[in-house]
Amino acid sequence: MYHDLEQRTMGGVIRYAAKRWPDRTAICWKDKEITFKELDELSEAFAKGIVARGIQKGDRVGLWMHNHPEWIVAWFGISKAGAVIVPLDYWYKPGEAEYILHHSGTRALVISEAMLNVDFPAIVEKIKRKLRGLQLVVILGNADREWLTSWEELVEDGFEIRDDEMNEIAQEIGEHDMEFILYTSGTTGRPKGVWS
Repeated sequence: MYHDLEQRTMGGVIRYAAKRWPDRTAICWKDKEITFKELDELSEAFAKGIVARGIQKGDRVGLWMHNHPEWIVAWFGISKAGAVIVPLDYWYKPGEAEYILHHSGTRALVISEAMLNVDFPAIVEKIKRKLRGLQLVVILGNADREWLTSWEELVEDGFEIRDDEMNEIAQEIGEHDMEFILYTSGTTGRPKGVWS
């Protein structure tokens, strides 16, 4: 049972938690703690950034990162923008990632720097020519290629989006809208997208 209408979407859940428990810890990672209020603010800033870059309700945004607090920030930010999250396993090989990004119609992709023998920028560079719909690649870390947008640059771009614009977007997002597409392992063929 919902206690507040905001709880009907993932972005709304964080807004609700930030109001109800602003100073409680939402994320603990290494020596870093992020409260629900901070998570709400960070995810809102990320949402504004992707909206400023042209991402709209229903657009697919891939999330292909190692474990970082920013993965969670991006997850809720994508949801707040009304876009559909397409999470990818960080161990995917180039062909697997290419298939999922192409099949889902991903318009934007959020990645992290090379780590643990997985070089996301190098993999994306290898497959991006085949992903004609991919318009934006955001990286947590060094944006050392001209087609990469740094996380910080994306957040700065979001400064041009007003709070009332984000409130309008939030009003358009409903509990029956697609939030994410998870791809199956594909053990008997190609992975299949399952949405919620």
